[in-house]
Amino acid sequence: MGKLIKNHWARLIILTAALYQLAAGIHGFFWPKIFWDFLTKNLDRAVRPVPILQIINVLLGLLALAWEWPLKPLAGTLFHRSIEIRLFILPLSALASALLYQGTNPAIYYVIGMAVYFWGYSEGEERCAVCVSIGSSAAMSEIPSKPWLLNFRSSEIFIVLVVSIAIFVDVFIYSMIIPIIPNALVDRIGVSPHDAQTWMSILLATYGGALLVGSPIFGYIADRSRSPKGPFVVGLLALAVSTALFMFARSPAWFVIARGLQGLSGAAVWVAGLALVVVTVDEERVGEVMGYATMGMTWGSLLGPGLGGIMYEKLGFHGAFYLPIALIALDIFLRFAMVEPKVAGQWKQNVSGRNSPSTKGTDERSPLISPPAPAEHNSNKVPQILQLLCHRRLLVALLSALVCAATFSAFETTLPLFLIERFHWSPSGTGLIFLAISIPTLIGPLIGTLVDRYGARIVSGIAFAFLAMFLTLLRLVQHPVTSEYVLLIGLLAGVGFANVATSLSSMIEVFQTVYQPDTLPASTAGANANPIAQAYALFNMAFAGGQLLGPIMGGFIKERAGWKVMTLVLGLVAAVTSIIVAILGGEGSPKGKSREPEDGVPA
Repeated sequence: MGKLIKNHWARLIILTAALYQLAAGIHGFFWPKIFWDFLTKNLDRAVRPVPILQIINVLLGLLALAWEWPLKPLAGTLFHRSIEIRLFILPLSALASALLYQGTNPAIYYVIGMAVYFWGYSEGEERCAVCVSIGSSAAMSEIPSKPWLLNFRSSEIFIVLVVSIAIFVDVFIYSMIIPIIPNALVDRIGVSPHDAQTWMSILLATYGGALLVGSPIFGYIADRSRSPKGPFVVGLLALAVSTALFMFARSPAWFVIARGLQGLSGAAVWVAGLALVVVTVDEERVGEVMGYATMGMTWGSLLGPGLGGIMYEKLGFHGAFYLPIALIALDIFLRFAMVEPKVAGQWKQNVSGRNSPSTKGTDERSPLISPPAPAEHNSNKVPQILQLLCHRRLLVALLSALVCAATFSAFETTLPLFLIERFHWSPSGTGLIFLAISIPTLIGPLIGTLVDRYGARIVSGIAFAFLAMFLTLLRLVQHPVTSEYVLLIGLLAGVGFANVATSLSSMIEVFQTVYQPDTLPASTAGANANPIAQAYALFNMAFAGGQLLGPIMGGFIKERAGWKVMTLVLGLVAAVTSIIVAILGGEGSPKGKSREPEDGVPA
């Protein structure tokens, strides 16, 4: 039985959808109607008196037909071959069809076709003129040219830059919406001020829940597919849809859906993004490069709340989303422009093989597609993600991530109220004090270099010990005098420094654990796929759990026992974690270990 070529199947589905969309658009000229008019009449102006939506559907249907057939001028071009461009354009066609009454069926076909295209894309399939051109002998014999700027687009610098910007955009949009939501719930949605806090809590829980649920799913997909880039792109689409829902939502339920999509986007960006960095750089530099990649989180959390509030006050609700839309557009361009080193290597290998006079299998009897290599048999039926949880070293890294996230989120909840109650600071002053925690995170690359040199156990153990000391000493800040203000800023800077050291150490420890097969259970090490993305999914879940636990724990203790007891408890938790990391963590230095060869490529 032959092998299913997903992009060929998707092409036939999209051709069907395009024909249906073209007919629906023409029929809409005679019977103009919005499918969703039973919910709102605001969209009726798109179909009459001027048939704007009908024209858009006709044009998009013709474009899809010319693209997938393809027309002779398009055959073999970059636009024709690119699955990434399809995954960006086809959602627009599906949206236009879904709005028109006659276009609901082609919208469903478009969604199915996009899913099949993504299936093939995640398995490394590529469109080529040799396989899909029809009606043009010249195009049939054309061999796709090498992608433009291939060396730069597949370089370590560019890939790390793309991941860092993706993290920045995700964190920036997540944080810039926070100061906007309370007013939007009351002014736009119509929620009573008394219920606004309840809905804020629901939205926070929705984001955390989506992050927890989405992380293992995207981790599994990224590990089982040939490329983590697929989930990386899906996360971008989820973020774009989430931002659009926030802009146009008129009910709390749509805000909840938007926040859930934002959580799924965060799961995809962090899981697939970190996995992409790990498989791109040399093992000896993972810590340093991880520090650069996570700087996007620092700048996103620094700039998001402030710029969000300013844009909301100066430009209004919709104007506040102008900058996020621009950032998403930049993110779309960068993610589709990125070429993984593995794919770039295949292009270079194909070019060298094509130019070699001893190329095999060029006769007509050679199969167009080689049969897949037999996969190793793994008799263990336990999912890899559960097998990973049996490993002590990885559990210590997850504990570190949970404590780090819980500490920071506890401060996000309690520190502003403490400063307002004790020192009568303004909201802007309490917001600026978080700079003392965030600025030290800019030294992430230096921390990563130290972890690469001395190992995660040493750096993380010392960092947690310092974190315990800084947290405990915060109980000394009690009076509104200059000396205690200086002490507060210094201690918070120390907390920020310790936080970045512990979080980066746990990220790198996850990598070192998975890429050293002798440290994993035998069943995990012998499985078919390297579970790096699933390991980072567990890391993401631990971090999300800390973000949910920290505000509850910090707020409860401060409310019942006061600021001093809360800082003492957090300090004790950090001290205990320091002891656990020192005793049960991985070896002191990762040097001397080598990454396991992957796909036959020597390390």
